[in-house]
Order: sequence, then structure tokens, then C-alpha cells
Amino acid sequence: MGGAPLSLLYTIEKLDRALYHPVVLFLANQGDAIDLYRRKNIEIYTAPQIGFFPHGDNGWLKVKNIPEIIRRIFDIKQSVSLSIEILKEIKPDIVHINTSFPHAFGIASKKMGIPLVWHIREPIAKGYFGIRRHFIQKNINKCADAIIAISQNDANSMGKFCERVQVVYNYVDFSYFDKNINPEQCRKEVIGKHSVKDNVVTMLGGVVHSKGADIFLKAAAEIIKTRNDVIFILAGSKPELLYSSTKWKKELRLFLEKWRILDNMSLKCLRIVNKIHDKNRILFCGMVDNVPQILGATNILVWPATMSHFSRPVIEAGAMSKVVIASDFSSSRELVTHKFNGLLIKSGRVDALVDAINHLLNNPEEAERMGENGYKIALERYNAITNTKVIFSIYENLLNAQK
Repeated sequence: MGGAPLSLLYTIEKLDRALYHPVVLFLANQGDAIDLYRRKNIEIYTAPQIGFFPHGDNGWLKVKNIPEIIRRIFDIKQSVSLSIEILKEIKPDIVHINTSFPHAFGIASKKMGIPLVWHIREPIAKGYFGIRRHFIQKNINKCADAIIAISQNDANSMGKFCERVQVVYNYVDFSYFDKNINPEQCRKEVIGKHSVKDNVVTMLGGVVHSKGADIFLKAAAEIIKTRNDVIFILAGSKPELLYSSTKWKKELRLFLEKWRILDNMSLKCLRIVNKIHDKNRILFCGMVDNVPQILGATNILVWPATMSHFSRPVIEAGAMSKVVIASDFSSSRELVTHKFNGLLIKSGRVDALVDAINHLLNNPEEAERMGENGYKIALERYNAITNTKVIFSIYENLLNAQK
């Protein structure tokens, strides 16, 4: 599951329910996040008919998607009307938008005069000419009464409006991410039949293009050739081939992917794993709700992303005193100081990732020292108690201004 819904959930769980009643609107009918919020007994609405405009570094509409771009632009007016209808039904005292994409809802909130907090959780992409970026920056600035970004890197993507943005880092609950958890018990739970003495290298994020699952698996394949003491865990979406039920579409896609005309991350990952002689050393956990236990069983957390964005797994690893290896982007430099709480490597370089993993495995005292440094950083910068207070103070200021 992505970091945005989890981060919002952690905020909601810290709300004083004597003062606030949270209602969460999803622009979808189903999904893992919706299921999780339902299990937490949080009141939810679903509105897949409300459109949004994706334009973040980790996902935006390119030139080949011109028809889709035009459709989404023309969809904004209708989506504003639908958003107003929902706002009239819910009657919120304050609106908190949890990503930079739902511009129709921002416009609707502004039209109705409802105080609006806009949370930027991904860098806004420049695109080809910066036209869409300018529209997004301008609309957020116009509609929002307060703007929050989860990193300075994300705040900077607001361009000339960045001075309005308050940086509140994503955070972790240290009562949940407990570094004193029993590592041997975690290993029995997570790696099962494998020896609890094996080293564990973990990636949280699943088989997603921007998160580098193929880089992680290629590095695992190289290390498994020379070592038999390492288990590699990939938690998140598994490499599964999902196709249209229409037979001809399925056959056409299979043909195009086979000849690498179309890219398919799942297929790419399966090809890598099929060539590994000891496949048992690769564990696909799927969607999980025991991240602290997985990190408790872990020696090294790897974040091999191919696009720059704030990495929740890195701060979770810090809370658990685990050393990290991360792709070197401006966003990750806010999280990882090279050789202090982890190692930064060039994105997409399998050889660099192999070298970094082997170095830390061969130097456990250095890895432990960096893990402890990561914990100190997390405790100071990513503490849920401290950071939610900042967000709640923003709520209070906006609500008091309405009186």
C-alpha cells in the first residue's frame, strides 16, 4: 500500500475524537486502503466519478496520452459539481486533501468557503513545457488556506509559491514501530523455514515501476550466485500477470510484451526470478500488515527507486534502527546522509546495489552504527506525536479564523 493513505491514517488515529470526527472520501470504489479504513471503523465515502489530474514525478500523463489529458481537463467542471454535492452532504468544517491531484475537490471547497488544507505528497512534475505544472501550482495556491509538504523537495516543486508551504515530514508511531521487538521471533514469523541466522535484505514497495523491484531482484540474483546466507524479501504487490478478459487483447499484449515492445514490470521480475538457481531465497510477501515484524527480521532495507519521491520505508527502517541503501535523489538526500545512516547509490545501477549490500553484510558493526544513527534521526524528525501536533495546530488556526 502506498504511503499516502497510511500517513493519513496515522494522522486520523492521533485526532482528539472529542474535538474531531473524521470522514474520508476515496475517489475509488474498492482497494486495500478502503478495506483498511473500514477495518478501523472510520466513516468513508467513495466517489469514483470525481476525476483527478495526475501530474507527479512518479506518475504523469505524457504526450502519447493527449486524448486522456484533454478528457481529464474537460472532466474538471463536472467533477467540481459532483464534489460540491458531496460537500453539501457531509457538511465538513474543514477539508484536508491528501495528494496534489484532486483539483476539482479543491476548487469545490474554495467555492463553498470551507477551510482547506492541501497536502503535497509527491513532487509536482515539470512536464514538457511546464504548462500543467503552472496550472497545478496556481490552483493549489489559490484554493488552499494552508499547504503542507512531506519534504522540502516536494515543497520546492511548488515553484514561486513554495514560501507558503510548511514542511511536515511523514512520521511513524514509535509504539508500533518498536526497535526492541524480538528479532529472532520476527525471523521465525517472516522467513519461516529458513535459518534465523541468515541475513535478510528487504524491499518494501512491491512490483511498481518507479520503485525498482527489477533492480532489487537483479541484485539478489547476483548475490545468490556467491552467497548462501542471504534471504531477499519483497513486500507489497506481487509479480502477477493481469490481463483483459478479452482473448484477443490478452494475446496481443502477451505478444507485444514477449518481444519487449510493451513494458511489463511483473513479467520482467518473473523472468529474473526464473533464472535464479535458488529461488527459495526470494520471498514475495504480497500486501502485508506486519511491517514492524518484517523490519525486525531485516538486516538491510533497500529502496532502489528509479524516480525521486519521499520514501516511507526509509523512515520506518530508521524507527527500527535498520541501515538503509537508497537511490541517490534530491528527495532521498533529505532522508539519508551517506555513510551516516545509510548508503546512497546511483539509481538503476545493479552493480552498485550489489556492492553496497555486500559491504554492509561484511561489515555488520558499521551497519549497526548507521542503523542507530537512523533511529536518532527518526526520533527527532519523524515522530508522530510531534508532527501531528503541527498539523492539528494548522486545523485549529483555520477553524478559529472562521469564528
